[in-house]
Amino acid sequence: MRKNILKIGMAITLLISIFGNILAQTTFSITVPEGASVYVGAPEYSGYNYKPFTEKAAISTSTNGGKTTYNYNVSGKHNYRVSQKGMLTQAGVFTPSGSSTSLEIKSEQLSSYSPRETDRDVNNNNGYNVANIFLNINEKGHLKLSSGDTYQLVNLRTWTMVDNTVTNYFLEPDYHYTVINENGEVDNSVVTVDGKGLIKAVGKGTAIVLVTYDAINLHSAAGGPFFGALWSENTGVFVVSVDAPVSSITSGMLINETKNTNSSHKMVTTAVDTELDVFYYLKKNGGFDFSFTPSNVVSVELAQPEIIENTLNFSGFSTENVTKNADESYTVRLINGRNIVKMTSASGAVEYQVLTAKTVTYTVSNLTNPAGKINPGDEVSVKFTTFFHPCGKLPGIYNMSAGIQYNDVEANVAAVGGVAQHTFASKAQEYKITIPLEFTGNEFLLTNGVIKANGYGSPYGSHRNITLENGIGEGLNASLRTAYFGALPNISIPLNATNNSIEQIDASTISVYPNPFTDYIIVNTIAGGTAAIYNLSGNVILSVNLKNGSNRIETSAWEKGVYVLKMGEKTVKVVK
Repeated sequence: MRKNILKIGMAITLLISIFGNILAQTTFSITVPEGASVYVGAPEYSGYNYKPFTEKAAISTSTNGGKTTYNYNVSGKHNYRVSQKGMLTQAGVFTPSGSSTSLEIKSEQLSSYSPRETDRDVNNNNGYNVANIFLNINEKGHLKLSSGDTYQLVNLRTWTMVDNTVTNYFLEPDYHYTVINENGEVDNSVVTVDGKGLIKAVGKGTAIVLVTYDAINLHSAAGGPFFGALWSENTGVFVVSVDAPVSSITSGMLINETKNTNSSHKMVTTAVDTELDVFYYLKKNGGFDFSFTPSNVVSVELAQPEIIENTLNFSGFSTENVTKNADESYTVRLINGRNIVKMTSASGAVEYQVLTAKTVTYTVSNLTNPAGKINPGDEVSVKFTTFFHPCGKLPGIYNMSAGIQYNDVEANVAAVGGVAQHTFASKAQEYKITIPLEFTGNEFLLTNGVIKANGYGSPYGSHRNITLENGIGEGLNASLRTAYFGALPNISIPLNATNNSIEQIDASTISVYPNPFTDYIIVNTIAGGTAAIYNLSGNVILSVNLKNGSNRIETSAWEKGVYVLKMGEKTVKVVK
């Protein structure tokens, strides 16, 4: 009898809960231009990140006057995204209430920017603007499969676009996947990747997968709403080998061997991590020369990235920019973007390693005597443009700060908060040092440069353990983790030198898109400067001051034809 009463009570409680939820539901309407698609979803349950949202179906739709309205019965917090091919996705969150039961996304919002538009101004979005991409491939960037295998790719924008940095409700941009062969040609004969990132091995051989994401207008995001597309040099790159022979090759690619010895901090300790370890070089040097000593290898080849019209490309492997040294080590020249090293054994087995390199510039100033020359005893400021945080925030995984370190002098990096956490690229680029009074040389060197990361979270590299089935809990393994990443260029500070006499920003590298264009062009440059645009008659039709990053130039009034943009020694031909 008591058991039956208990069962009845539980049933009543369940019914009250169900009907309570039904009664609490509100009709929420989203109106969009006809032809646009609408997605509405919510987390399956709170407390876990990275699990796909559960989609909510519309109860009805209606189209009138070029607009379509979608009606939903919902309760509680939901997210939405409105998309249309070639347009800028609009997204955000909503919670229905008596005063908020509808939302309209207009065509002007969808067409406000190209989905490929990047934003290179590190100060935008309150300094939170810089972002990268993480993939759940291993630290080598080399995935091995057998024919018929599938592998679910988990790609993440980092740092994540959140509503705020406490609740960490975040949405992802739209991702795109391109599969190419070793010659850089689009080729889906080895693997295919569908729109949800599911990789399928369909044939024997080797493929290279490129992952990018679009710009997005995220109305609910902290620091938003506009977040640019992935920078071309940050394109996610990994190699997939299908039915490859077993290899006995070890790459010998090590970094910061004396600093990273604990796998509970950096998971692969002294091994180079394709995503976390960045090799920085001064632009005037043309690249970073990285040396390693592999075993069981008879040849080493290199595929260097080519960035053309804001798109990362490869054109094949070669021994150009590869040097075999007398001690059996190899030196490869790494350039801006993702580089792929191919190592082949005598048996024909092959291993690959993706290595990331970036350019950096700097200026030097005398803080002790701003108008004077640099001498022993002076405090000197070295300002960089730009180092990047090695592991931007991912809810439940990384919540770290970062700092610039030289000469093996430990950087004082706070474990929580500060400008070195979310705004490292915009606000934590200065390195200060006092030239020792007893120093007698002609130049003071900064060497052994690294980026030190420090903060609470999971071991560095744990993002590769994320699965869409299980997600990650909000407080997983949140211990203090300290590690050292990448390699920074050596800096020479000549004594008795005036301020700003050192390395200066090179504004010669620019990119322009779309090309061909119609109503506007976007000019990206790593430094500000004046650009002139000429028609084919050689007449200047526009002179414009460009800022560091992304610059939009309206062109609707221009006649159709060919134009030349010139900035410094760099010229780019564009067509309307």
